Amino acid sequence: MCFFLKETQKDVKNVVEKNDDYWGGDVKLAGAEFYPGEDEMTRSFQLYNNEVDFSILNIPITEYENAKTKEQLDVFTLDCDYTHIMILNTTKAPFDNKDVRHAFSYAIDREQLVNSIYGNVEGGVPSFGVVPVKYSWSNPDACTAVYDREKALELFRNAGIEDTDGDGMLEYEGAPFTVTIMTYETGLYKNAVEILQSQLKDIGVNVELEITTWDVTDQKMSDKDYDINFDSVPFLEFGSPVSLANKFGSDAYFALGAGYASEEMDLALEEGSKALEEETRKEKYDKVQEIAMEDMPFIPVFEVVKVYAMNKRLHDMDLNTYSVFKLTKDTYIQD
Repeated sequence: MCFFLKETQKDVKNVVEKNDDYWGGDVKLAGAEFYPGEDEMTRSFQLYNNEVDFSILNIPITEYENAKTKEQLDVFTLDCDYTHIMILNTTKAPFDNKDVRHAFSYAIDREQLVNSIYGNVEGGVPSFGVVPVKYSWSNPDACTAVYDREKALELFRNAGIEDTDGDGMLEYEGAPFTVTIMTYETGLYKNAVEILQSQLKDIGVNVELEITTWDVTDQKMSDKDYDINFDSVPFLEFGSPVSLANKFGSDAYFALGAGYASEEMDLALEEGSKALEEETRKEKYDKVQEIAMEDMPFIPVFEVVKVYAMNKRLHDMDLNTYSVFKLTKDTYIQD
């Protein structure tokens, strides 16, 4: 290791110092101090005031333009290989009806949502399928999550959900059609759900917002005590989209939480994992994506992009799309 831990003070700071005996060569940086900073705005002001050189955690999307006005900062975005999704409780009516799940997908204007959230921030991308389009494994024939208001209303009608009294809002089983979407306070979760709430109201769906913590969400998914969970899932390619099994396999965490199980899906995932030729593997995983979009236990919404800022005097940090930032032997400060 090119650095070793010199000092640690819980909830205060950690200090590392360069390893003069590092086998890989000279370490340029003498050391570094790391401070906890859970609050996004606190991290931003620390960067603005030159109290820190870099924040390992992102700064708010809303600070993008302001951060760019700071001469000492380089401001950039990173695609973090996470996709925001709506997980539907397929064990509960009317979400056990595939038409209803598809209707919700058609009701979402992803382009408008992304523009509302990211504005001028570079990199915001709507999700139309379960594999991000930037990957060669993405199946364009399975990127079917498009906005179509009339199709959404048609599918709702097929499931007995329609505006029966002419007030512009949908009814289901004689009562206003109301769903609860649970999500988190942090990051873009709440902001995104508030936009979804507005879009769904426009089509006639009443949406109640429930803010939870991870442990509460986990328990509610386990108990199937929810309607829709707005969450995020990673996509890690690693040579083939094996992470799809961690979402759609019958024993996968997210599938269990959605109450989703499909023998056809499990078989397709198994065949994909065993295929040796890349062309055959691609065909199998194309099938996985088609099944996922047909069954739709999850609705893809948009891909996560985060904003970071770094003092221009800091050079050669190891930055990557998995939000893992590392000091290297070549990292240095140039005042």
